[in-house]
Amino acid sequence: MRDLEQKVVVVTGTVNPRGIGLAIARRFAARGCRIVLADIDAEGAEARAAEMRSEGNEAIALRADMSDHASVLALADAVYGHFGTTHVLVLNHVAPTGGPGHGLLDPDPDSWELHARVNLLGCVYGIKAFVPRMLAAGEEGYVLATTSGAGGTGTMYGNGPYAVTKSAIVSLMECLYGQLRDAGARVAAGTIWPGVTNTFPSDEDTRQVVAFMRSSGLPATFTEPQEVAQNALDAVLSGSFWARPSVDDEAHRETVEWEAQIYRTRAETLIARDAPDAYLWGPASDLLAR
Repeated sequence: MRDLEQKVVVVTGTVNPRGIGLAIARRFAARGCRIVLADIDAEGAEARAAEMRSEGNEAIALRADMSDHASVLALADAVYGHFGTTHVLVLNHVAPTGGPGHGLLDPDPDSWELHARVNLLGCVYGIKAFVPRMLAAGEEGYVLATTSGAGGTGTMYGNGPYAVTKSAIVSLMECLYGQLRDAGARVAAGTIWPGVTNTFPSDEDTRQVVAFMRSSGLPATFTEPQEVAQNALDAVLSGSFWARPSVDDEAHRETVEWEAQIYRTRAETLIARDAPDAYLWGPASDLLAR
């Protein structure tokens, strides 16, 4: 997609004023797009939409519980009722981590069920609610889903519900890509891969997370949400499946090279039938047993 003027962009997970979702919405709005901010927090989404409208953008807010199929269908109905179309769908919502039964050594399944419903099924519901209508319109379109290196680059084993569902999102979007390709569709699919992004309440909170991860041997890089948003925009403009930094990005080169080594190590481990220790990463977590 090259011409974004007046295109309708739907973004989920948009309430956090420092978040990736809002940054993506703002970046597309700057290209003349009409924006739908979707979130389970309707009042928060409306506050963000009002801010965007005050800056001269066309933006509306709609409530959507991405873990509920009926709610996601209602979101699509509302978008099409208001704008009559959708050109870009950004599935960016995420479940909170650290709930009951987060670790696999705890018998409580609640955290896993929440992550499966919100992170994974929320993306499935979003695809099924929007993509058939996008295809029927016959226009160029793009579907992006936010994943994470936690599951796509080896496995951050201590954060199981998050890592497993984020890994599943990569596979889901690969399936969508292949099915759209086979159908000869004008709608494309892609994935967003944020680093340690400055979405916490303060810059210092983010710096502490980066420092903690680096102290554990992980070359984490402080990433602004605006950088992630630019990666998303670039992917749509170029038709790339990968919305993520490249090795040519000096600020993120160390991380990108580490990721590449993990990919090679994982493939070699699978081929050799070795134990997965080599590609399991992340600091030891007190969530393992709760």
